Amino acid sequence: MPEPSRDQVHGLRNWRLRAKVALVVVLPTVAALFLAGLHVADAFENSAVYERAGKWIELDRETAVVADAVQDEREAMSVWIAGGRADRGALDARIQRSRDAVSALREDEEDVADLHDDATSAFYQQAMTRIHSLDKLRDAARAPGFSDLAVQTSYTAVISALTVVADQFGADVTDRGMQHRHDALTFLADVKEFSAQQNTYLHTAAVHGAFEPAELRQLVTAEANLLAAMDRFNTVASPRVQADYATRVSGDLVAKRFEIQHLALMRAKAGIPLDLDVPTVSQLCSATIDLIRGFERHLFEDAAEHAEGLIGAEYRALAITSAIILAGLLVTLALTYLVARSLVQPLRDLRDHALEVEGQLPGSVEQIMRARDPAEVAGRAIEPVPVHTTEEVGQVARAFDAVHRCALDMAAEQASLREKVNGIFASLSRRSNGIVERQLDIIDQSEAKEQDPDYLAGLFELDHLTTRLRRNAESLLVLSGAGLASSSPKPVPVEEVTGAAVSEAEQYARIEIGPIPLVAVRGHVASDLVHLLAELLDNATDFSEPSTRVGIQPVVTRHQSLAIQIADHGIGMSPDQLAEANLRLADPPGLDVSVTKRMGLYVVARLAKRHGIGVSLRPNESRTGETTGIVARIVVPAGLLAPLPARREAPSPRPVERYQPGVSSIPPVRRRRAGARGSRPVR
Repeated sequence: MPEPSRDQVHGLRNWRLRAKVALVVVLPTVAALFLAGLHVADAFENSAVYERAGKWIELDRETAVVADAVQDEREAMSVWIAGGRADRGALDARIQRSRDAVSALREDEEDVADLHDDATSAFYQQAMTRIHSLDKLRDAARAPGFSDLAVQTSYTAVISALTVVADQFGADVTDRGMQHRHDALTFLADVKEFSAQQNTYLHTAAVHGAFEPAELRQLVTAEANLLAAMDRFNTVASPRVQADYATRVSGDLVAKRFEIQHLALMRAKAGIPLDLDVPTVSQLCSATIDLIRGFERHLFEDAAEHAEGLIGAEYRALAITSAIILAGLLVTLALTYLVARSLVQPLRDLRDHALEVEGQLPGSVEQIMRARDPAEVAGRAIEPVPVHTTEEVGQVARAFDAVHRCALDMAAEQASLREKVNGIFASLSRRSNGIVERQLDIIDQSEAKEQDPDYLAGLFELDHLTTRLRRNAESLLVLSGAGLASSSPKPVPVEEVTGAAVSEAEQYARIEIGPIPLVAVRGHVASDLVHLLAELLDNATDFSEPSTRVGIQPVVTRHQSLAIQIADHGIGMSPDQLAEANLRLADPPGLDVSVTKRMGLYVVARLAKRHGIGVSLRPNESRTGETTGIVARIVVPAGLLAPLPARREAPSPRPVERYQPGVSSIPPVRRRRAGARGSRPVR
């Protein structure tokens, strides 16, 4: 045995598949385990911290929305009480807004738990408890003895609980910009609350016409607290934020609101009536507080964007770290890429080609079955897999090519065999038809000469059997794909078509024919229709008791088509069998071994498809709902019908007389040798 060459031993493309997989998996894994993880844990931890900071900011924003709603409700409740508890329209709207805001905050309970901060969770629960007490406060405020000052104190306690929740922030947040933004939002919330308190006291006093002593003291205290909160805000806010506040929270309405407050304090100290216009005070107070809230929303958006920027910066740092690791793995990845490509590309080519063959194989087989030269078409359809290696994948590709070639060769052989079988069927049918036609001539001559009724009845029975032999021979023609030779140049009445079909049935004596409509079918369809009906009548009589009758009833539908119904009272078929039979009737399959089990049904399907005739089967249900046999429905399209020939006398609508067993008579109708459908007179 010769020594393998150096190229055969070290050729990467010829390595074993197991060695390739081991090399592709082990090298990148070892390198990744050795180099991965540098600064990645810190980056993820920092990202988690900033994500929690973003959740804190979002919680503060939701808390601020609830605080805004409660502040407005506090002012509306105080004004409603000061006004004598008259109109609750504005108050009810503020209460509903508070409830909606609280519902949104309650949905953030899972986010609070995600912060993993016990203090924040505790303050959140306390705030929710205070908020739940608002319903009792609202009911208590309806009592005449409940003062507006008591309402203001109770609402302020709820707002203070919300402010404590907003004050919480993560101790692990080390970014100074994030801390300053949160502190600025905290002190701005104080500014907003003290401004809202002043609005409540001023608005209530405008309704009363004077300050209560306690309200006057609370107003002065709120004014001092507001100045202190502004000082704290300016301490932590950047110059840009301070300038932005001065720009946004300013204007004529703000200045006029503070002027009215100053004027009210001076008049209160002087002991004279305030004489303030309530709508004007309400408008100025709302405008001022709305400006502060708008600036607060702006700060929330800025803080959220800053948190997202920090998270993005951490991820960018993580990406840079990963890039450094990837740079260190460059050599390893290059080798891994070469090995993986030598393994994956052939497999991908093999897979793509296999999928392509899978999709094209049924069409290729169908094309081979219909081709005049199946072998030549099969040779053109074979395309090798574009994998030319000698290792396992290449060997599989060659094996797949062999299987593909074998499948197409077998299809070509089957097509040739089917063509030969069809030729045999056609040849046997034509030979049998020739013999049958000669036999019919002899029988006709004997019938013409014979006068003995008993012997003549036997000749008619022999005539009937010979006609059935001819139908069997024609069935072979149908199986071979050829058409029936016999046809009529003129329309044939439905009476003659029905009678001819009955005469070709083996047990024609059991068949009852209903009234027949005055219509004819076109000549080129008549022969095939007789054959189709005869096959269905044979099935109906074969699969039913000899003592039962089989009915055939042709009618003209409202769509001017001819519907023929054949009903028996036999053993019937299961739903699965009916579904399969109807599927074959609608789309007859190719000729194979399964066709031999129901050759009559296959012949019916082929004849029906040739002329566009509809055939379907359904259970024959009695009036009591029992299933007794099968009903076959044949629908001949209106385009295949024609009026009765003018020279022919219209047939009687009564049923055609049947042949009675044991009585010397002639079968109802027999097809003539020339191919036309005619009828014999019934004795």
